[in-house]
Parts: sequence; C-alpha cells; structure tokens
Amino acid sequence: MKYRCLAGLFLLAFARLAAADGGASRVTDAIAAALEDARVRVVTHVPATGATEVFDAWCERTGAPKVYSFNEEVAYTVAHGAALAGVRAATVLKSHGFAKAANSVVDSITAGTTAGFVVLVFHDRTGAHSDSVFDTRAFVKGTRILHLAPRPGALYAEILQAFRLSERYRSPVAVVVDSDDLGRPARWARAPLPPPTAVYRRNVYQHLLCPLLAPYQHRLLAARMAGAPPPRDRPALPSVPDRLPPRFKATALQYAPLFDAFKQVKGPDAMVAGDAGTSSLFAFPPYESIDVTTY
Repeated sequence: MKYRCLAGLFLLAFARLAAADGGASRVTDAIAAALEDARVRVVTHVPATGATEVFDAWCERTGAPKVYSFNEEVAYTVAHGAALAGVRAATVLKSHGFAKAANSVVDSITAGTTAGFVVLVFHDRTGAHSDSVFDTRAFVKGTRILHLAPRPGALYAEILQAFRLSERYRSPVAVVVDSDDLGRPARWARAPLPPPTAVYRRNVYQHLLCPLLAPYQHRLLAARMAGAPPPRDRPALPSVPDRLPPRFKATALQYAPLFDAFKQVKGPDAMVAGDAGTSSLFAFPPYESIDVTTY
C-alpha cells in the first residue's frame, strides 16, 4: 500500500508538471503547441513535407478540421484577411510555396494587420523534398517581411514572440523553420498569450492597395515600422467616378450601375474585399463599397 501511495503521488506530481510544461516531445509538437497557446483561430496550409506534419498536429490539438489549400497565394491571403479582421491567424508553407505567395506577402506588409499574423516557412536545407535547393532566408529577407529564424529548442517561445511583434508593429511576421529539425526532441514551458485586443476599423488609406494611394502607403509603412506618427500629407480621396483620373474613369462608369445596387445591400458591419483593379476604386466616396484590397 505504501509503495502504491508513493507511485500515485509521483504520477500526480508528474501530471502537474506536464500541465505546466510542454513535456519532452518533438519540435513538431512544440510548434503546434505554440500556435494553440497563441490563441490562433485560423490556420491555412498547402500540403508539403514537414509543413503538413505541423498543420496536422495543430488540428489534432485543437480539434480543427484538416482543410488543405491548393494555392499558396490564396492560403496566405485568407489567413492575412482573418488577421486583418481581428483574429490571430497563421499560414504554414514550404519555402517554395512562400515564394509562390510573394505577391500577397509584399502586399500584406503594406496593408498591415489588426491581430497577429505569422507565416511559418519550412526550409528544406538539403533539397531532399524539393525540386531545387533554395536559399530560404535570403528570399524571406528580400521581401522585407519581419522575420525570425530561431534555434529548434526556442521555437515555441519565438513563435509566441512573433505574434507579439506582429501586433506591436501591426505587420505580418515570418518564422523560418528547418524541416530537418522537426523530429528532434523538444521541451517547452507553456505560456499562453492573452486574447488580442485590437479591433478592425475601416481604413482605406492603409488597407486599399491601389496606384492612387501607393506613394502615401509606402511612407505610412515606413512610419509604422519606425514607431512614428503617420505622415501628414495624406492625399484627398477622389469622388467616384467623376473625379477619377481619365485612365480609370471610363471603366468605372461601366461599373457604376453594379455599385449603385451593391451599396444598398452592404451591411454596416461588413468587411468587403475587392479585386486589385478599377472596380475596387468604389471604396472611395460616395460609394465606400470596398474596404480591403491586397493582391
């Protein structure tokens, strides 16, 4: 009986330790636990070696359905859109997939985010699972996205830090992970983040990426990353379609009947994403029918 009591006390102490600590497991599990403890609600993923293991592990931890994407640019944009709307999100991509999504990546940097948005980029260092050996870190750096490349044992903590950085700078953050490290043992102390507090507010000066606002948005991005106030030379928004530049006006006139109808049904709390084209200029007054346009 004495030994049984001692064994029971040992198991109870071990269970309490495991509840506070991630326990001895794999790097894959540490990453999935970090996404869970960051209170991520939307994760998108295109199947690829290494990346799929992490996505599946997150689904198993949270009970989320395993819904795979088929295009990296779309997967990235869906996750960015969720974060822009105010929920923490992530996308899980292989390095070559991140390259495919680069159009959306660079646009998301300019548009920024509301809640934290992190992209996990899985680096195939030896090219064992890829069509070519690819310098992932150089490419990620070249996009100008905020990025981290932590040691395997630090991934849990650094992913949580990536979400903090994302919300501090209101910008996406990339975390580069070496796929060869996923099977390595890992231990982490759980430290869940509080829920995000920022709320989405319509701001076409930042979220509507288009030629008429691009120069100002570039200056706005520089100020945001420097922690400085926004630039004062904010351009006046043109009235649609009458005060659009001639190269846009003719096409906008053809869209006007559609948006005359659409503005009657858009709800006050709706967040409408538009295509990167003339139709999205109906974000401007008097229509204000589009709220966000990235790639």
